[in-house]
Amino acid sequence: MQKDTGGKFIPGKTRIKYGGAVVTSAEIKAIQKVLNRNWWTLDEEGRLFEKELARKVDVEFAILTNSGSSALLLALSALQLPRGSEIVIPACNFPTVVNAALVNRYRPVFVDVDLGTYCLNLNEFEKAISKKTKAAVLVNIAGNTTEIDKFVKIANKHGLKTILDNCDGFGSKFDGEFVETYFDIAATSFHAAHIITTGEGGAIFTRNKTLAERVISMREWGRAMDSDKPIRYPTLPEDYPSRYTYITRGFNLKPIELQAAMGRVQLKKLEKIKGARSRNFEFWLKKLSRFSKFLSLPAVHQKADISWFSFPITLLKGSRKNLLKFLESKNIETRVIFAGNIINQPAYKNIDCRIESDLKNATKILKQGFFISAHPSINLQMKNYVIDCFREYFENG
Repeated sequence: MQKDTGGKFIPGKTRIKYGGAVVTSAEIKAIQKVLNRNWWTLDEEGRLFEKELARKVDVEFAILTNSGSSALLLALSALQLPRGSEIVIPACNFPTVVNAALVNRYRPVFVDVDLGTYCLNLNEFEKAISKKTKAAVLVNIAGNTTEIDKFVKIANKHGLKTILDNCDGFGSKFDGEFVETYFDIAATSFHAAHIITTGEGGAIFTRNKTLAERVISMREWGRAMDSDKPIRYPTLPEDYPSRYTYITRGFNLKPIELQAAMGRVQLKKLEKIKGARSRNFEFWLKKLSRFSKFLSLPAVHQKADISWFSFPITLLKGSRKNLLKFLESKNIETRVIFAGNIINQPAYKNIDCRIESDLKNATKILKQGFFISAHPSINLQMKNYVIDCFREYFENG
């Protein structure tokens, strides 16, 4: 447990956090306003937040969910691909997108990633496409992305639907446009550790009205869109209300009104939070380059403007276990890179999938990859301390 140091940084005593919400009195006031109304389910704040998100990202539709995981589940479900359809997924990922594919009876095709970007290897991607392949997912690990224009070009060439898992990097852009705009459907997360937060929560982005309507229906038990006029089906009475007419199979995957109120305040802070994270990233990239003998540092495409969730590193020499134990002993919080190579995780031992190539980079990340923080709360004194700790570890062998 971190000791109270009165806001002063004490090297080795003050915890350098991996993540955490950036919250002020403005969020508390917004939440209190909703509490005073005694209204809990998604309502006015939710509608406004969805409109503001869509306007910010420059898409027609933004749909709130209760998590990034739910967003991905709804995104893949809304595609309504035939059972057994192959869907290309990078082998290094967070497990949610794989779970969403399996729940929908799609067949994952696992493709290796690039060590620098931690994103899908685009050459391997195109090689992996077969006649059964119907869709492809790009996962932006730590917020970083790859050549999105090339990804979309390959997908369009083969008639594939495109899905973006941008749970880590809300606010990222490619060639001046928000990354969500390039895809048929995209998902992000508003978890407390992510760029902006509603505590838990997420959102789906799309320009496709049909996909948006499917998502909204499945997010709300599968019912028809609210309407004053009943939608007539031959198996239902003529006067049956739309809100109790179920046109697809869904669940309650909505957030609550309190979260939407908080999210609206957070959205106004997006560029400030993104800027602080970017400055931290640039500091790590510059200062840690002196240890290039030991560390593989992230690569960023020249067209990319990333909203950094964290700073990904792959250890080239030595024991990750020993390094992370050392950093944690210095009160520097770390994380491994999510699932690493997903096929090594016990939950996926016997799934029906296709594996493209030896997935050597994903396996290397599994064994040697880790994150350090890019959190906005990290100041210059903290960053210099972290660099001193890396120096101490490597210089002492």
